[in-house]
Amino acid sequence: MLNTTIDQCWPLSEMEAVSSCPYCGSKEKILAHKSVEDYFFGVVSGKWDYWSCGQCAALYLDPRPIRESIGKAYSRYYTHSSARQSVMLRLKVRLKNECLSHWLNVGFSPRIGLTRLLGFVLWPFKAFIRIPFDIQFLAKAKRGKLVDVGCGGGTTLNLARQIGWDVMGVEIDSLACKAANQIGLNVIQGDYSELRQFVNAFDCVLCSHALEHVYEPLEMLRFLTDALKKSGYLIISLPNARSDLGVRFGKYWRGLEAPRHISIPTLDKVESILQDLGYVEIRQYDLYEETYWQSLCTERKQMSSRQSSYFFFKMGRLIKGKRFTKHSDYIQIIAKKA
Repeated sequence: MLNTTIDQCWPLSEMEAVSSCPYCGSKEKILAHKSVEDYFFGVVSGKWDYWSCGQCAALYLDPRPIRESIGKAYSRYYTHSSARQSVMLRLKVRLKNECLSHWLNVGFSPRIGLTRLLGFVLWPFKAFIRIPFDIQFLAKAKRGKLVDVGCGGGTTLNLARQIGWDVMGVEIDSLACKAANQIGLNVIQGDYSELRQFVNAFDCVLCSHALEHVYEPLEMLRFLTDALKKSGYLIISLPNARSDLGVRFGKYWRGLEAPRHISIPTLDKVESILQDLGYVEIRQYDLYEETYWQSLCTERKQMSSRQSSYFFFKMGRLIKGKRFTKHSDYIQIIAKKA
């Protein structure tokens, strides 16, 4: 039965109760974050509850929008169009592409156009610009066929194409598909089930920040696996339910993004699932501070009292020995199919 005490501006007829954890099926749960709002995009009104699974510690919405209505939560989502980019954002893209071109010894565009001899002037930006773990892998790996499932407007797919991969995308959002097609990318509109026509077809399957958006994450992982060739690589990234910052910021953690993030697993659980699916060489690439500033800004905006210093929080975590891999802000895995 739906919890009707939540302040919802979402019709009850378009919501459903969740009886068990999407990742392990357990019915044991405790309330983890109450009355979470759409703090970061402001598309959806109302307040939402996240529960923590008593078995695997995954976070999941209950109640949640039904599949037929969840599209309303994406009406003004960031994947819709690259045409809306401001001058400053376009400049940032050029700067990042310039840095990645020099640091990875590849050629991305659009970029600023510094010669190799002037590349040294970019070193100070290493403190601010992170080399994405997936792009770093793709730049070094043997080229082949790649599919990006949940590719959005095609930003990462476009970089992979420039590196030399034969790329294809799958994206459920029609506006995001249009944006990707406008820059010459082959993107199919649909969900992960579109992969049923591409069994054993790809050398690499990329799934970046899509798994947390789906209702059946285990089914999606099976589809991703079936699409891979033997010895192919799966690259996935998504928030980590045991994130240090998730603990620090609670309902204001950027990783929640209610109600679009349907469920968020732990790193342990994802590694276990991948092992059961037959993956080997499962490697996690830790990332700790990715959501800090957005989470902090939201917390300060929503709360009148000043919260404890992040420095002291992190020092406490280090002293307790709980900072490392299992508490990475994001799950970032590259796994090889046996």
